[in-house]
Amino acid sequence: MYRGEIFAYPVFLQKELQAATKGQFYCTDIVCKYWPYLEKLAVSMLELRPLLRMRPFLSVMHAKAHSTKCEIIWSGKHQEGAGTTAGEEVEMVNSYLSPCALTTKYMTKSARNDMLTVHAIGWNRRKQDSLHLALSTRYVKILPRSHEARSDLPKG
Repeated sequence: MYRGEIFAYPVFLQKELQAATKGQFYCTDIVCKYWPYLEKLAVSMLELRPLLRMRPFLSVMHAKAHSTKCEIIWSGKHQEGAGTTAGEEVEMVNSYLSPCALTTKYMTKSARNDMLTVHAIGWNRRKQDSLHLALSTRYVKILPRSHEARSDLPKG
């Protein structure tokens, strides 16, 4: 870990997230360093033990930047129930919002907040409007693969 990677922030965020959503997975680009830390911390802090029920995984793109061993151990791509998520959703939002920096840097704080809020709402609207297409495309793509996988299972 480099200076600046403080684990107290992810612990706080994970605790708040799990309390609010009962999430099953925890995806972060530092999970290979963070999860062992959390396991050690939970030994002495009993209120953190429920956090260990979440299943940690490393996002697809960040896994490529880590060692092969790390990629194999922490990859979430084939975890049961993860839905083959890439884990890069935050990166996608950031890339969508980054062009706003050119114009919002000259705005007042309140105007910048309003502009970023409008863009974030636009991002969510765009995702919501195309969700049916994305899900149906995934379904059509995965259906033949599921039949192949089912035929490969042992009969019994």
